[in-house]
Amino acid sequence: MQMNDKEIIEHIINGEKEYFKELMMRYENRVYKMAYGMTLDNEDTKDIVQTTFLKVYKNIIKFNAKSSFLTWVLRIAYTTSIDFINKKNKNGHEQLSVNLTKNSGVISAEDRISIENALKELTERERAVFIMHARDGYKHREIADILGIKEGTVKALYFRAIDKLQTLLEGIL
Repeated sequence: MQMNDKEIIEHIINGEKEYFKELMMRYENRVYKMAYGMTLDNEDTKDIVQTTFLKVYKNIIKFNAKSSFLTWVLRIAYTTSIDFINKKNKNGHEQLSVNLTKNSGVISAEDRISIENALKELTERERAVFIMHARDGYKHREIADILGIKEGTVKALYFRAIDKLQTLLEGIL
């Protein structure tokens, strides 16, 4: 029988560190998707995932189960992504870098660059909301919990992102 998150967390808090690997395996893909949606760069995303799980491990005793463990982890991933982007901006690097190594399906490389450039034009919050809803399928309520904002704000950010993307990508999609 597989343990639930709460049981695993209790083991970790009681000093059984080996259980943390189970939590990482459960949520690493979702954290990666969140971070990649923010940075659009594989190497930056890997750094963010690692930092996120370090923060989760160090602060696991603070998890209070007001939300799901996944929501708590994704909130940490989001703030870690924002911190990483801001630090990178301070150092004079581009906010996002374009990564074309993924299979883009029927979208041409040129269109993919246009889409990624359009995503760069969104604010960090608009991009996070758009990616979580459109690509990852999270409901507005879930996104609100993850980002720690009101559901109405999430809806407004999502529709603002859609509007901007439609304007920026006119004729492409």
